[in-house]
Amino acid sequence: MHLRTKFDNLTAKYSACTQQTAFFYLVMLTCQSLTLQASVELGETVRIAVGRFTSEVSATGDRIVATDLTGQQHLKKDNIKVTRRRGHIVLNGINTKMPLIQLKADGPITIGKYSYAHTIEVSVQSVKGRDEILVVNQVELEDYVRGVIGSEMSPSWPIEALKSQAVISRTYALWNKYNRYDQPYHMESNVLDQVYRGLKRQSDVVKQAVKETYGEIMVYMYRPAQTYFSATCGDHTEDVGEIWRESLPYLPGVECGYCKHAPRHRWDVTLTEKEVRKAANVSGRIKSIEIISRTKAGSANKIKVRTAKQSRTIKGTALRAATGYTKMYSTRIDKIKKTKGGWRITGKGFGHGIGLCQWGAHGMAEEGKSYKDILEHYYPAAHLQPVY
Repeated sequence: MHLRTKFDNLTAKYSACTQQTAFFYLVMLTCQSLTLQASVELGETVRIAVGRFTSEVSATGDRIVATDLTGQQHLKKDNIKVTRRRGHIVLNGINTKMPLIQLKADGPITIGKYSYAHTIEVSVQSVKGRDEILVVNQVELEDYVRGVIGSEMSPSWPIEALKSQAVISRTYALWNKYNRYDQPYHMESNVLDQVYRGLKRQSDVVKQAVKETYGEIMVYMYRPAQTYFSATCGDHTEDVGEIWRESLPYLPGVECGYCKHAPRHRWDVTLTEKEVRKAANVSGRIKSIEIISRTKAGSANKIKVRTAKQSRTIKGTALRAATGYTKMYSTRIDKIKKTKGGWRITGKGFGHGIGLCQWGAHGMAEEGKSYKDILEHYYPAAHLQPVY
């Protein structure tokens, strides 16, 4: 970790704070009463899990150098086949006797379909009693943000929308780094965190959006905010406290109204009797499905499923999780109706609906709003602050 904190008019009373290695994180925890500017240097990195493999993975690049954490070089090749043996990394058949190896090249390193800058780490990790090869990309923060934007938003979108995504993706990365600093990696490269495809889709406009928001994050009470986002909120974002039981004043749920042009602003899906029975853990023919409570934004909070034998109340989020996130796009359910094929559900929105609405950001940018306007709208009580 390479962190530096720069203070404006810092008094000697707090000078001890500057003597720590994790400056940015510790200052936010211990010196919250100070007005400060936290600075993360250009070389600051984040660690992204970009792949897990049961037995082997191949890396290609220009003169890849494989070293262990002691600095010993084990191999220098354009193509490296990574396997594992008894908890150790094996490179092109040579057992390194090490559980972790770093790969660096003169240019990008390609793993599977994607190419990555900076450093690739391959290590043997035990998951539920079984070994696997974990691939982690250690990448500079701004390069990571460039790799996220083109995957999370279309590069053809208005630049102010892209800039808002750049800020919240940078914020999200820092928040996760400081909360997972003792883990093998800070974030996944998929929808569990942020979609990251390395060097793919880093267009000129994406690079411009990152450059024009360089170092800016959303802050609340001297800490990076938890800048959740989803594709389409369906006209009103959710209060995070109603969904995830977190108390975050900057995520109270706000009216949107800018995402009506989204592809999944409105949707319908038919669930089979079997799918509903499995989700509700009931047996027998289903007689009715009734929404008995809603969130302030209008999402189905609790749903009662009745059969001839029993009735059970489940969370709307549980029904969506059981049927599939890409089948039932959200819990913003308008109607549930019995049909020949099962139960037809109509609703709107795509995702959990918390924080920034991406299609809403698109709509706001189309109407001439700036990225600062967008961020202020979706994260009231948080504010924009440069950290370097």
